[in-house]
Amino acid sequence: PLTQNAEQFAKAILQVKASSELLYLGAGDDGRDRFTTKKMFQLENDLQTSADRMRDSQHINISNRTVRHALEQHQSQIGKRLTGEQLAAVKHILKPASISCIVGRAGTGKSFTLGAAKSVWEAQGLKVRGITLSGIAADGLSKDAGIESRTIESFRYAIERATLTLNQQDVIVMDEAGMTDSVSMMFVLKAVQNAKAKLVLV
Repeated sequence: PLTQNAEQFAKAILQVKASSELLYLGAGDDGRDRFTTKKMFQLENDLQTSADRMRDSQHINISNRTVRHALEQHQSQIGKRLTGEQLAAVKHILKPASISCIVGRAGTGKSFTLGAAKSVWEAQGLKVRGITLSGIAADGLSKDAGIESRTIESFRYAIERATLTLNQQDVIVMDEAGMTDSVSMMFVLKAVQNAKAKLVLV
């Protein structure tokens, strides 16, 4: 229920702070107190544990020679060369770790970089699937990087209803990863981990 005045609001805040589910995190950078729930605290710890396990596990190893050859073919077809920074990003996400992350700031050629990585994965017979928070971003990833994409909610729906089944031949590219809520992120991590697939966070 909504509070009607400052006194009711203050009482409501005291009740919330008295909850056994609440955890005090300390003061933030702005000096204000920060809190979370025990459930969210555990979820975020589980997220970290899952990500660490994926980082330490191996997906498919692609030789440097194969990477060079596939990238040369891709760049010849596109008629455009990767910059040094883009090439470093591609090589990073092509490493065999089951999870990797890149930061794609505006104007740095994120779509071109992801498209180049996709060409290498597909040359190895892997299936590259994109997932994003919003439908607009999914359309952008499909159009600009050539990665068939859907929203995270659509991905979850398909996995839960078994209309989509992942396996070790899958690479999942998650755009807008920094804006994804913890519950959705955990679902994606678990789905990819259980399938022994690979996850790339962008």
